[in-house]
Amino acid sequence: MKIVVTGGSGQLGQAVVRELCEHGHDVLSLDRKPHPNGHRPSWSVDLLNPSALFEACEGAAAIVHLAAHIAPNLTTDCATFNDNVNMTYNVMRAASYAGVGRVVLASSIAAYGYLYGLNGESPDYLPVDENHPCRPTDPYGLSKVMAERLADAFVQTERMSIASLRLPGVNYDPEFHRINHLMKDPGFRRPGFWSYIDVRDAAIVCRLAAETPFSGHRVYNAAAPSSNMREPTRQLIERFLPDLKEIRTPADGNWSGIDCSRAERELGFRAMHVWEDIL
Repeated sequence: MKIVVTGGSGQLGQAVVRELCEHGHDVLSLDRKPHPNGHRPSWSVDLLNPSALFEACEGAAAIVHLAAHIAPNLTTDCATFNDNVNMTYNVMRAASYAGVGRVVLASSIAAYGYLYGLNGESPDYLPVDENHPCRPTDPYGLSKVMAERLADAFVQTERMSIASLRLPGVNYDPEFHRINHLMKDPGFRRPGFWSYIDVRDAAIVCRLAAETPFSGHRVYNAAAPSSNMREPTRQLIERFLPDLKEIRTPADGNWSGIDCSRAERELGFRAMHVWEDIL
């Protein structure tokens, strides 16, 4: 397939471009910066100006939309929210005009509201699945929820299907040095419920979401099955989430606070790059 990747020059974007190419797809990378590995074709595109998007989408079977302000406080709150939402709308509108059948959105577990807000409140239950209420108060989390609501609207009127991938913090170091360092401070990782995903697995789930047949708009958590801590998760909950009312897994050990069983069932996704194999 011809697949367009926005944000193809970013760290995740480079991995997604490589994963798609290795599986036989023709990839057009869109970014404001040149592709650092010289991938061709690559176009310099500002997604806030949608005109180039329409030409880029011509003949494409899928778009993987990664371009975004990737966290709050990297720019102003207004720019974080407005730019992320506007870019997502422009991508979906261009896809609909060009007849692109599949859009994959890089969402975030920030959509649940705990990663950058809610002042240490506990979720309704762990591990969190896609049915958990979304309660973000920060501009980044709100932009991700709004992108998912846009996806709900587009699939009602357009002939396309959309996958929103709720990703936790992405590990870009194959030796897991940063995770090893952060294990000394489990409280710092509490807002993400001790979840992570390696960039290689994030690229795989993006590919699977572009390739796997489904209809409508589907939201998928995608994370490593284990936490980014050595300490058993139930002990971490006792220490850092003492008000948590429900644990929905009988598992012991260091399980992730993010439930990825839907992605396993529907996309065939299972994270393969975990710190336990290296550290």
